[in-house]
Amino acid sequence: MKRCFFILAVISLLLSCQPPQYYFIQITPTFEKVKEGRKTTVAFYPVADLREVARKDQVGIRKKGERTIPIYALMPPAETVTLAVKDYLEAKGVKAIKLAPEAEGGPPEAEAIIRGELKELWVEAEGTVATLYKLKIALKFEFEREKKRFSHKVELKTEKRENIFSILKVEKLAKEMVKEAVRRALDALELP
Repeated sequence: MKRCFFILAVISLLLSCQPPQYYFIQITPTFEKVKEGRKTTVAFYPVADLREVARKDQVGIRKKGERTIPIYALMPPAETVTLAVKDYLEAKGVKAIKLAPEAEGGPPEAEAIIRGELKELWVEAEGTVATLYKLKIALKFEFEREKKRFSHKVELKTEKRENIFSILKVEKLAKEMVKEAVRRALDALELP
């Protein structure tokens, strides 16, 4: 009986040491409120996910020797960027109105309409002892204001080396990257 218990304990210990099959991260950034001013109204469509990935919730991989472990987002990446757009606008003191994807035009009080595309969002964590993090994001926004249209594209890439792998570090770097890309893209709108 003791021997059976010992064998079961060893097996459960070995199974608990097995590396994960996948990782999940939450990458929704938040913006701090920066000003109160004249209430501007901006309407925006949900961001379209145009990334070329097998699964729309996959945002990266962890390479560990010969093994590759997928990294998934808890919330779809396009929805994450859409929430970041809304949060950015509200932090600027703007009244943000989210439109349905099939809607034609915005409400009459909207001074601008924003359409966004997520072209790329990818994280790679490579290495066993020292980890190299590589992050890429590409966003394209179209703005319609006073019957004029213009677009603005933002592409960011960064690499960072750390001593050990941490999924929390991946999450933090991805949040910072999404936040910076949204900020740069929407600053082009020059809201009053």
